[in-house]
Amino acid sequence: MTVMVPYDGSPLAQAALRRGRQLTDALSTPLLAVTVLPEDPDYAAGKDWLAGDGGFEPDRIVAGLRHQITELAPEAGFRCLRVEGEVGPDGLAGRLRAQAAEAGATVVVLGSHSPDPLLEALLGPEEPGPAVECDVYVVRTRPAGRAE
Repeated sequence: MTVMVPYDGSPLAQAALRRGRQLTDALSTPLLAVTVLPEDPDYAAGKDWLAGDGGFEPDRIVAGLRHQITELAPEAGFRCLRVEGEVGPDGLAGRLRAQAAEAGATVVVLGSHSPDPLLEALLGPEEPGPAVECDVYVVRTRPAGRAE
């Protein structure tokens, strides 16, 4: 039983990691943060991951995300999946589903606003069944004025 949080460093991902931590504290289960890092400077730019000079430095990105996760949830495990080339929402969701299955996740906690192509791809169509084989909790807002 594991709680998995897709993590990109955004405020919603941070809020999702906090919620995931609350769940793992209550359930006494492991917490796993997962980042999908395409080797794509344009994707990195969209996530505000580029260095100050605009350079694409994957090792620096991973170290920065790992640091954020450690600050927010020191007990969390961390996996970074490096992917060659561009990856759309379906590709990201497929990798996250595979990680959820590999980790034995019973819950995925995702920070997202609706409509969100990643959320839709992660959930998949209702029929013949959900794309991810566990519950998905969606964190839509970051609590104002609350430090956790």
